[in-house]
Amino acid sequence: MNKKCYTIAIGMILLFIGMSIIPSTAEVKEKSSLLSSDGTWWYVGGSGPGNYTRIQDAINAASDGDTVFVYRGIYTKNNPYDQVIVNVNKRIRLIGEDKNTTILKGSGKYKVVIVSANGVVISGFTVQESGADVYPGSGIFIDDCRDIIIDNNIFLENPNCALYCVSSNNCSFSHNIFRKNGFALYIASSVNCSVFSNLFISNSNGIDFDFEFERLIDIYSNEFKDNEKGVTWSNSQGVAIRLNNFIGNKVQATFFNYGGLLDLGSLIGYKQNWSSNYWSNWKSTSPKPIRGKIELYIPVIPLVWIKIPLLSFDYDRTPVQEPYNISVYI
Repeated sequence: MNKKCYTIAIGMILLFIGMSIIPSTAEVKEKSSLLSSDGTWWYVGGSGPGNYTRIQDAINAASDGDTVFVYRGIYTKNNPYDQVIVNVNKRIRLIGEDKNTTILKGSGKYKVVIVSANGVVISGFTVQESGADVYPGSGIFIDDCRDIIIDNNIFLENPNCALYCVSSNNCSFSHNIFRKNGFALYIASSVNCSVFSNLFISNSNGIDFDFEFERLIDIYSNEFKDNEKGVTWSNSQGVAIRLNNFIGNKVQATFFNYGGLLDLGSLIGYKQNWSSNYWSNWKSTSPKPIRGKIELYIPVIPLVWIKIPLLSFDYDRTPVQEPYNISVYI
């Protein structure tokens, strides 16, 4: 073989190898997209030079677009006067090394994490032991934010609420495990939120949503198992609930709508978009009834009201007969 032919042959072999490598590299990049960042990386824990001890100190040093990476360990409040462990008040990625061993542990009071900026990503943590009080207590608290991603976390033993989202826009909650919480996920008055590929196990309530009216809330490909209640809602309409597993919950799904006598027509008409869910207690392809309650408040005399309870139903009109294989990150 002459030198020219030899050179062409070698070039073709290298081109073939290069083409074979490209798809694999692209796949790896896609799977680790949450870890990609054009900004500066800041580190908490570990033994490297310049690593911070406190997560909040690293966040304070960071700028929008940066990533704060937290090595495995147990992170708690720094003094009795702190009400939270972390306030994410910048557009950053907050990434834990391993969700099973990177633990944000509350003191049983107040919140563990507050999200107070747009464009925040939180991934790779166990969030546990927030407060039991009705309003302050939550594992992660999101209020009036947009473009939030909460992905690949464990929420454990938050007695009031694990993940609280109110008045927010374009939020994604995916691949999380909620176990032994009060309300696992509470959504109210929010827009364009998706909840998918999560496991809700042994909570008081899996998902509760309130005051959602055709606001593009999509709940799909989740598993609700052994909860007191799987999905509950109040005074809402048009939420998509599809392709989920409901297995062994004491109450698979229910609702409570309330208002005055003039609201009765609306209260009866509040229905969700149920589609193709699996129900462990429904062995039929006929519509699965979902039982709920309407409560009317009627004034008798000034400041005195009577309550009239009424039975109401919603329906999953296309239930499936076999459970889905719900995928979460391992």
